[in-house]
Amino acid sequence: EGKLIKVVSSKDGNQFDKTIEYGNNTITVIDTESGNIVFTLNSNGDIISGYAIANAADPKVEVKTTYGYDNASKLTSYTSNYYIDDVIQPAFAISTTYKYDNKNSIVYKNMLPLWYFRAYEICGKKYYIVNNVTESEDLEGRTGKTNYTYTYNDENYPVEFYTQNLTGEPLPMTTFKVTYKTVQVEVKK
Repeated sequence: EGKLIKVVSSKDGNQFDKTIEYGNNTITVIDTESGNIVFTLNSNGDIISGYAIANAADPKVEVKTTYGYDNASKLTSYTSNYYIDDVIQPAFAISTTYKYDNKNSIVYKNMLPLWYFRAYEICGKKYYIVNNVTESEDLEGRTGKTNYTYTYNDENYPVEFYTQNLTGEPLPMTTFKVTYKTVQVEVKK
């Protein structure tokens, strides 16, 4: 069984490494850019909670996250709370709900593990595997409701998508273009 053990990325000329360690029902991501995160998974391999030190220089600031799913393992809710010295900070709470289409997502059939995409952002937004997010709503009202509109190729994969904030702080419509490449992977035995 192949498992992702390291991801190397770069931003503004700097290299960042994410090293992944696996436990019985946990995944620990050691991230040189943003700090360490420990995920707890359910029996389906879905992330049910996450724990991170928000700032490695100040370990008194923690982030605790919970995830909710429907029967098809689609993420339906995401809640993060910040703590300073074990005291919750309501001003920094994030709670978001998601709705989906029935088309193939950008990362569907990708060789990276599903939890990786649930845990990390793609194109600045969180996308959740099999289908595409069509609506997300910030329940705290800071950014409000965002709609996602897609243009699909003949295999029902998005080739272009748009995000537009509908409520809360006005944000411009953002357009993303997606390019796919078929890669053959040789598995050594």
